[in-house]
Amino acid sequence: MAYVVRITPRARRDLANLFRYINAEDSESAQRWYKGLREAALTLEELPSRCPVTPENPQLRQMLYGRKPHIYRVIFRVLEKEEIVNVLHVRHGARRKFTASDLRRDVVIGRDGILQTTLQEVLIVIDVQNDFCPGGALAVRNGDAVIEPIHNLAVKFDHVVLTQDWHTPGHSSFASAHPGKKPFEQIEVSYGVQTLWPDHCVQGTRGAEIHPALKLTKAELILRKGFRKEIDSYSAFFENDRTTATGLGGYLRERGLTRVFLAGLAYDFCVGYSALDARRLGLQAIVLKDACRAIDLDGSVERMEAEFARVGVVLMNAADILG
Repeated sequence: MAYVVRITPRARRDLANLFRYINAEDSESAQRWYKGLREAALTLEELPSRCPVTPENPQLRQMLYGRKPHIYRVIFRVLEKEEIVNVLHVRHGARRKFTASDLRRDVVIGRDGILQTTLQEVLIVIDVQNDFCPGGALAVRNGDAVIEPIHNLAVKFDHVVLTQDWHTPGHSSFASAHPGKKPFEQIEVSYGVQTLWPDHCVQGTRGAEIHPALKLTKAELILRKGFRKEIDSYSAFFENDRTTATGLGGYLRERGLTRVFLAGLAYDFCVGYSALDARRLGLQAIVLKDACRAIDLDGSVERMEAEFARVGVVLMNAADILG
């Protein structure tokens, strides 16, 4: 059971003052204003039992006048989960000024205080396939550990999409296709640097199949990528040349899905590049880090997270949705 909290004019003015200090890079005033709002929210929440407003307490009455308890409670639950804080920090780092439009979106939260998903959101589960799980040809350490949190997450979403790496035999990204080369070496190709991989997720093989423990019959689309022999595809949205589209962007646009949550394998490659491309297409992108596992090849996790910060990909954990 969820409800939409509409931010009142008073709450919007309070937040606007906070953003004004952030835009002015006045961190001391921003921290002071944030602390004041936080204290007001706590006071409002506990007001009936702890601190009734009385004629003897006019300062408190003035501070709280016009502020509705449930609105502030919601705002700070979300702020403290870093759902908004991360986005604001990234936008500020990119020198984007906050505008009134940043304050107009409603917040949807359950009666238990847990952030809720909406009909415009989709869970994209990336490449949970046998070859990326223990015993596979390109196994990600503890790759199958993502399955349980993904199952738990899926029940919260009305829309779920799966992706599937689907390579031809002798694919150009395989080290075996380049005499003298070994897996994890890099070569120059027409679209830039390409990491060479062990043969994996070859069409029609067991390794290419979705892991049998992943039971997502509610998935509305299974998108296959990487099937062009001469070009690799990490992202669910574009091949590695960054221009050849997989069609997922158009699918989401046609269906009115504007906010993507990503989970799966591998955090620093296919999940990460999918999140970056989602932002490039103007979609909100949230990576659920504890529902992913990484390869971490020569610092690839650190590099990917730097890109997340640069373009505004938000990092959350499944617990932020599941509670």
